[in-house]
This record gives sequence, C-alpha cells and structure tokens, in this order.
Amino acid sequence: LSDLANNDAATGDLAQAQARHERALAILEKELGPDHPDVAVSLTNLGNIHCDTGAYDAARPLYERALTILERTRGPEHPDVATGLNNLATVFEAEGAYAQARPLYERALAIWEQALGPKHPNVAIVLGNLGYVHFSLGDYAQALALNERARAIWHEARGPDAPELAIDLVFAAQVYLATKEPREALALLERAVTLFAAQPGPQRGENDADFLLARALVAAQGDRSRALVAARRARDGYRAIGAPAAKDLADVEQWLAEHAGGE
Repeated sequence: LSDLANNDAATGDLAQAQARHERALAILEKELGPDHPDVAVSLTNLGNIHCDTGAYDAARPLYERALTILERTRGPEHPDVATGLNNLATVFEAEGAYAQARPLYERALAIWEQALGPKHPNVAIVLGNLGYVHFSLGDYAQALALNERARAIWHEARGPDAPELAIDLVFAAQVYLATKEPREALALLERAVTLFAAQPGPQRGENDADFLLARALVAAQGDRSRALVAARRARDGYRAIGAPAAKDLADVEQWLAEHAGGE
C-alpha cells in the first residue's frame, strides 16, 4: 500500500495517496503495534502528504509521534532521529514558528554531522533549512554563512551543476535582496535559472527564482521587460501548484499589479 501511495503522490493524486497511507498505517499499527519503527515510517509518509497539501496542523502530530517512536527504538543519536527532527522543524518553519524550528534543526545537524560526516548531503539539507530560519529571524550574516557551507557541500558532492545548488543560490539571493544588494542577488539568480533550465520538468524553487529575478532586475535598474516575463512565469508556476503556493501567488500578483499596470 505504501508503495502504491508513493506512486499516487508522485503522479499528483494526493487524495488517493493520503487514503492509501492511512490504510497502511492502520494495518501496521494492528499487526506490529503502535510503537514499531515501521509505524514511524508510515506516520512520516502520511505527514509528508499533509505537508504537500499545506495541512501543517495535520502533519505536526504525525511527525511528533514518529519522532517519539524513533527516539525510543533507535536511540536519540540515530540518523533516523535527525530525519524526524528535520521533518518536524519544517512544519514549525512553514507555520512561522522559527524559534521552535531552530533547536530541532540544530539537533538534526549535530546528529548528521557526527553520524554521516560534515560533508554529507543530509548535512547540506539541514544547513539550508537552518539558514532560512536565521534569515527569518533577521540574522542575515549567519544565514549566508550556513548557506555558503551548504553550497560547498553540494558542489563537492554533486558537482557544479547540481540542482540542489540552484535552490541554495536562490536562497542566498533572497538574503541579498533583503540587505539591499540586488546586483549580488542578480548574479546568483542568473546562475540558478541556468541550472533549473538544464533539468527536465518543473523544479522545486524554480518559480521562486523567477520571482526573485524579476525583483532583482527592477531593484538593480536592469531589463524591466525581462523582469515582467520572469514574474509572469513565476505567477503561472505558482498557479499550477495550487493551494500550497497561495501566499507566493498572492505576492507575485501584487508585485505585477504594482509594476505592470494592474495585471
């Protein structure tokens, strides 16, 4: 059932994926007991679906329960526990509870660094997440420092054209825009857009790159027509995503209304 549910999610049928994961969870709880590690996996799968639909309040208790099971069965320093911590932190981050997300990310980082080494891709993932929390809390210098370390890991692990590198370039550009340095942001975004374009199909972060590129071009007094094209492309991408991108869509539509004569 879980494999079928994952296939449903991959093809965009999140309602069917949720139903299958719920059935799988009920079966595992009955057959293995409520505190089995496989139940934690099933809880996480179901939590992931809720996150994909923006239902963070539904995802949180599932991730919390999965983390409790993993800590009890694997031990508090196991890499699987770091995954659970990272998952739960992403929910707090999405809800704007950055002060609650930060210690979870920090603990996940410490576990993965110890268990997997300081240059493992998982370390890069949590460094990026922790950097966003610092950015949201107004600590731009620390956000950039964490981001630069994450980018160095991706570059070494995946090469200079890694799609994960593009995501971190977009975030760094966001920080530079916040610090009123649009030209620095623009250089990073040009690279990110190139990396995204080299990947097949829509990419996570590609719409963000387009919208930030539009803002950076205008702020740097660059090509205004290109900025509008990028913003419209971001708008269309957010529309295709649906509810989880509602806030991003509202932001880009407001920007276009201000810069493109009331679109």
